[in-house]
Amino acid sequence: MAGVCDICGKSTGRRVFRCTDGKVCRDCYEIVSNHFTSTITKSTLAELKERYAENAAPLDLGENGFHISYKIGTFLLLDEQNQKFCILSNRAVTGVYARPEIFSYDALGEYEFLCEPEVTMEEFLTLTAKRRSKTVIKNLRIRLKTRDSKDRDLVLLPGAAKASGPACRQAGKYAKEIVQWAKRLQDRYEGK
Repeated sequence: MAGVCDICGKSTGRRVFRCTDGKVCRDCYEIVSNHFTSTITKSTLAELKERYAENAAPLDLGENGFHISYKIGTFLLLDEQNQKFCILSNRAVTGVYARPEIFSYDALGEYEFLCEPEVTMEEFLTLTAKRRSKTVIKNLRIRLKTRDSKDRDLVLLPGAAKASGPACRQAGKYAKEIVQWAKRLQDRYEGK
């Protein structure tokens, strides 16, 4: 039986998605469920309306749009033509959905390699190159600090893994690529 969506007011059609105190259509469900990645059955209508307001607005691509010219894993998209970068949410790694964010190249302030246990990137890469290393890496992130004073962490390794294992080697490859890109960008805008 068709009803009316409690978010947009359109007909729900035969496919109705229910929350604790209401119902939504398929189009609204896609938005409030973060593109079908979560359920809404335990959410209230007020929570869904708030989530809808956060996620429904189109992403601001800025002047001239965003044209992907290079991709670093599932972490960063680069637009060399328009001098922009996009930080992706990487839900597969972090377990949390976040909207992608687009910045101009000159918005990048600093970057930081963060590893637990605390080692430098060079030490980390040395550990991953050793085939029988017993060292366990608990967490690996690259922190990008933008000029708006917010830190954005690119989580490359969310949980514990052996340094000599494939997960750490892959994370190390991406870490090296991201740090090299950030360093080039920093040098460019600092006039080096």
